[in-house]
Amino acid sequence: MPSKESKNIQEATCPFCGLLCDDIIVKSDNSDFSLMTSGCEVAKSRYSSIAETTQDECVLHDKTVDRRQAIRKAAEMISKSKALAIIGMMTDVAGTRTALELAERKSAVIMQGADAQCRSNPSRMQRAGGYFATLAEIRNRADLIILFGDGPTSECPRLLNMLERQPTTDNPEPEKRSLVYVGAGGKGNEEGLKDSNSFDCNPEQFGMLADSIKSRIQQNRRNRTLGFISDEHIDQLYKLISEAEYPVLIWSESDFNFPLADLAMDSIHQLIEELNKQRRSAGLIVSGSSSSVTVDQVATWQFGKPVPLSFRTDTPKYFPKYHSFESLEKRNDVDLIVWIGGLENEIELPTSSADTIVISSLKPTDSQLFIPVGIPGIHHDAHLFRTDQVVAMHIRQTATSPLPSSADVLKSILTELEA
Repeated sequence: MPSKESKNIQEATCPFCGLLCDDIIVKSDNSDFSLMTSGCEVAKSRYSSIAETTQDECVLHDKTVDRRQAIRKAAEMISKSKALAIIGMMTDVAGTRTALELAERKSAVIMQGADAQCRSNPSRMQRAGGYFATLAEIRNRADLIILFGDGPTSECPRLLNMLERQPTTDNPEPEKRSLVYVGAGGKGNEEGLKDSNSFDCNPEQFGMLADSIKSRIQQNRRNRTLGFISDEHIDQLYKLISEAEYPVLIWSESDFNFPLADLAMDSIHQLIEELNKQRRSAGLIVSGSSSSVTVDQVATWQFGKPVPLSFRTDTPKYFPKYHSFESLEKRNDVDLIVWIGGLENEIELPTSSADTIVISSLKPTDSQLFIPVGIPGIHHDAHLFRTDQVVAMHIRQTATSPLPSSADVLKSILTELEA
């Protein structure tokens, strides 16, 4: 008789980047995960490390404690805090909702990560809105894709594969589309996206290049010469954009981490607005983390603003630079840090004299209290938003685990606080 397969084989949705690819095959048993997919080093790396990194013991001051004791200690520390900062937020919809409830109840500041992130796009949306497209719309309609920087393809390796046009019964041979790399992302031709072009420039120059193209569209004449790119290349890029029926501009906020980055991103938005006067054009912001999109979406549902949010006053306030952790630390406005995670690849706790509670699937190198939780979409069912922000996908667990979700841990802490 044939030997029985020891591993469980199933289709799964990968929760480890903003694309949320749902066409992967996972083989798993009690000690190992292996992945069957192509073109995604992020998924392969994260799935292979799950068994090695998952912790299941609560730790208080370097000593193992039971979970009930850890929950009580967390509630005690939070109840005594006068300036609570909730950071990390690498979690799903349920974890985000519960974290926001804790922040509101304890008049805390809540944010993603632990530093002053680039928050140019939310600020832009508040001021003037924008034109955006879904992954499906880009795949089916766009005839020109312009990628700014290497962030989109490095953070989401299967991005171009997801945007590749698929043959259908009505259209067995889809029309070719053009692909343009602007900046360090130039990698030549990609499978399914031929006729690619590459234009070298730094992220700090993206805004000037977009302004130059917009000026030519408006005035139909040359503006001032840019020193970092030749007039011939600008003419070539202008021609590609002008002849396209549906150009889409794609970028990642990770490439806009420099002074006055909001102005550069605003220039890209203005170029899209100008293109929409004559045809359909749109943008797509790629996020390497599904949790970053999810947290912003949930915060906006509930409070009308993305994170970082401060609940120190009667109404939630959104001032990204003022409420960054660096700013809080400089003002001595934080006495307790609560890191909420599950999906992170590593824990980067900020340098601070404040006590730290870490609720995560990874054990930190330094914290007063550590409470382990499962990974959303791996150890428990989860809802996460895709990078185009229109789809909240239900991701089923692919492995059994005794670990609770971050939402369950936070609910237990809230119950202790009520008591």
